[in-house]
Amino acid sequence: MKIVVLSQEIPPVGGGAGNFALLISKELAKRGEHIYIYTMNVPGLPLEETKDDGVQIKRANVLRRDMANCGIISMLVYIIKGAVHLSKIPKKDLKLIYAHSIVPAGIIALLINKIKGTPYFITSHGSDVPGYNDKRFGIIHKV
Repeated sequence: MKIVVLSQEIPPVGGGAGNFALLISKELAKRGEHIYIYTMNVPGLPLEETKDDGVQIKRANVLRRDMANCGIISMLVYIIKGAVHLSKIPKKDLKLIYAHSIVPAGIIALLINKIKGTPYFITSHGSDVPGYNDKRFGIIHKV
């Protein structure tokens, strides 16, 4: 069974949240967990790779061009593609979904929970937390 880690950024893309998601994934893999990361791609990166510790990474083409930031269109495409992709994984192969943001990863986790009943939890990081950076996510936080 897999633990699916959702994060819109995994190094070399992004910053602190992506680094945290990758490091915790590596630690879980050391403990014998099968880790599958579903993230966003930017041009020039492989769509799939397996790290030395066995962590599998799948990057979705979501129209993201910036290594540091992703826009609302990229997030919407990630949510749609992520929900479709994860819904194709047999229920028996999904142990847990660990989302590294409320938006967009937490939305994917919620959708898969509703479709398959897969348990999930969310760690919020920075701008994802209402009140932290309202200039970036103010409209989304209100929703």
